[in-house]
Amino acid sequence: MRLYSREGRELLRAECRNFWDLAEVMDELGILDRTMLILTTAQYVLWLTKKLRYIRTAYNYIDTSFLILEPGTLPASGKTLYDLKERMDLVVGKDSGTGTICLYTREGLGFEFYAPEGETESAYGAPLRRLSHSGLLMDDTFEAELFGVKVKLPTAEAHLLHHMLTYSLPFSMPWPDYDQMQWYLFDIDMDHLLELIRKLDEADLKKLGLYTRFFTRNLTKIPRLQQLYELDYPISEQDLWWK
Repeated sequence: MRLYSREGRELLRAECRNFWDLAEVMDELGILDRTMLILTTAQYVLWLTKKLRYIRTAYNYIDTSFLILEPGTLPASGKTLYDLKERMDLVVGKDSGTGTICLYTREGLGFEFYAPEGETESAYGAPLRRLSHSGLLMDDTFEAELFGVKVKLPTAEAHLLHHMLTYSLPFSMPWPDYDQMQWYLFDIDMDHLLELIRKLDEADLKKLGLYTRFFTRNLTKIPRLQQLYELDYPISEQDLWWK
């Protein structure tokens, strides 16, 4: 079952009253481990982008098949991009006019980051200075009622859950113009990526922030995922956003 299918969304909404329910359902569907690893991948690529300042340099640090689609190569419907996304692990889009960064995974999870007004970026490798504007590296919290349960979680994580539970296809959103964006597609060697992640020290893991904290630390309750990441540091109270 595809996570972004109508049936998948209805199942998640029907069965999940809190995040742990969501994790258990994903585990039963057999999509938990790969989805979590893909999302950690996405955050790792974005973190490298910020650290190395140029998005085109990020792929040098991950064993990938790498493809760049220049602006104007996609139809307005996004169908070509959607077809490509089916064969790629990670798709990163960059709009030179608005500074918007869009990131989608093969599992259908997607989210967008918006540059501050007036701070547009070049589509040809200019530094992405303000990824934190969207909450990617911020500690701001977002309070909402999720599945009937009041939760408080970091802003960017709320964005992710919103996309995951709302959109069947991320390309149904009318803005920005996807045909005017430059897209970076990653077909990732997951074994190599996992080795890279395991070599990061705790300081680097904290820099990774969003998905490392949300998906690896908070999901160590699930034995299979704990074995996958081989986490050997304790979970502290501040890491548990539902407390």
